[in-house]
Amino acid sequence: MLNVGVNQTCMVYGTTYGGVINEEEPHRTFISAMREVIAVANAEGIALSEKELNMYVSLIASLQPDLMPSMAQDRINKKPCEVDAFSGKLIELAERHGLHVPVNRFLNRQAKEIESEYI
Repeated sequence: MLNVGVNQTCMVYGTTYGGVINEEEPHRTFISAMREVIAVANAEGIALSEKELNMYVSLIASLQPDLMPSMAQDRINKKPCEVDAFSGKLIELAERHGLHVPVNRFLNRQAKEIESEYI
């Protein structure tokens, strides 16, 4: 759940851990992406809730704010990122259950568009 939220959001918005906590749009996207993971996980029979989400938000808030996850570093270094392992897989599972995951679809599209500029 955390990687789906933080990695993709930081990559797409070109931001850091501090950005997903303190900047309005990245923060909203970070939270919404993880909420979609909760919905899909629950449909898969995996018990996730807002409790885990809040724990992960607190974890990210405790990190050095100017650091960033691997996908954001991939963008800077012009390397392929893990978008298919994160939102790609989530989209596949969501479709199996008839669930909508618009934030993860957005992140998937944006990450692939960004990658296409350098790959």
